Amino acid sequence: MKSMNKSSWLEDREMPFPSGYRAPNTKERILVAALRLISERGSEGFSLNEVLRRARVSKSSFFHHFRDTDALCLECFERCKPLVEPDLQATNYSSVEELLLDFGNETESRTTSRRFFRLIMFFGQRAMDDVRFRRIQIELTELYQQSLTSLILEIEPRYKKASVTEAVGFLLIISQGVASHRVLFEDRERMSRIWPHAVKAALGIMRS
Repeated sequence: MKSMNKSSWLEDREMPFPSGYRAPNTKERILVAALRLISERGSEGFSLNEVLRRARVSKSSFFHHFRDTDALCLECFERCKPLVEPDLQATNYSSVEELLLDFGNETESRTTSRRFFRLIMFFGQRAMDDVRFRRIQIELTELYQQSLTSLILEIEPRYKKASVTEAVGFLLIISQGVASHRVLFEDRERMSRIWPHAVKAALGIMRS
């Protein structure tokens, strides 16, 4: 698959695939069509027939590559993993507080993309009813938590890993809640008001 920068995905009209991306084969064409449809219409507008129409493939061709629609959605979910990785580098920050404040800014910028939010909601809804999607959701959360924990310990190795992990878990809950609130209620200032307080609380957990 063509290498793509995450920031450009969020800015591109056809996120998570840039508009210039061309699928090299039929299976990839189906995946691209499905992910673009999900990011545009969410759960309400998703249908296999529309995916096939956009991908310009027949049902028989689809079932050659995927057992059913759930199998397609599961693979789509796997493809979205890089989207939720923190796009941060420890070497860019002089303190943990600076890193965490920027993490809040990154989270805020992601929620400006309704396409991104539709993807997250689509797979989140499936995770509530299907253990396979829930397993991936848990894996993604754990990967995110591990990545952010590693970044913090790289900046401040004196912190205890267990305390940092607990603090990061707290921040992830806050960020998810604020992001959802922002999209649902179009409250663009909520993150900037709440996040600094959440960072201070998290730093207190890390230092305890």
